[in-house]
Amino acid sequence: MIDHFGNSITLKSHTQTVFPFTLLSELFPRKERITKSYPFTPMNSHNNLSDSALEAAFYDCTLPPALFDHEAHLRLAWIHIKRYGLAQAILNLQIQIQRYATSLGAADKYHSTLTVAAIYTVDHFMQRCDAGTFAELLLAFPRLKTDFWGLITSHYSEARIQSAEAKKAWLAPDLLAYPQT
Repeated sequence: MIDHFGNSITLKSHTQTVFPFTLLSELFPRKERITKSYPFTPMNSHNNLSDSALEAAFYDCTLPPALFDHEAHLRLAWIHIKRYGLAQAILNLQIQIQRYATSLGAADKYHSTLTVAAIYTVDHFMQRCDAGTFAELLLAFPRLKTDFWGLITSHYSEARIQSAEAKKAWLAPDLLAYPQT
């Protein structure tokens, strides 16, 4: 007997079922059948990306929004400070975060003062630790992750950091200046 693909098959008994086609899963393994809207495998954490991959995906606005959490913001600050220095990190991330938020239809979410304050805060802790990785920095200074708002409000009054002016443009702290300002 010949199947639909021209293969010769032999029936051993009349009870054997012969499928005259190849299963879809044999032709296209699952990993090849999935279409992705992002240029890399979906995952649940930015930690699954190298520093270069995270920076590139963020720059290209292809980073899935679910991966751009508080920790990813801080990690991007760490990457940019390490690679470009503090002043350039501030310029880069102000532009890139605005562009990323706009690409998601959330331009109104961008907060200029909070962005710059976060970069200064990461830099402050980087100066106090010789962390080779962002994960090491978080281990040395867990408040970056667990009490970030407390760190920010040690420099800013809540009224100042939550003002419309602070959202639109960088405002210097009103409680405790950053050493670089």
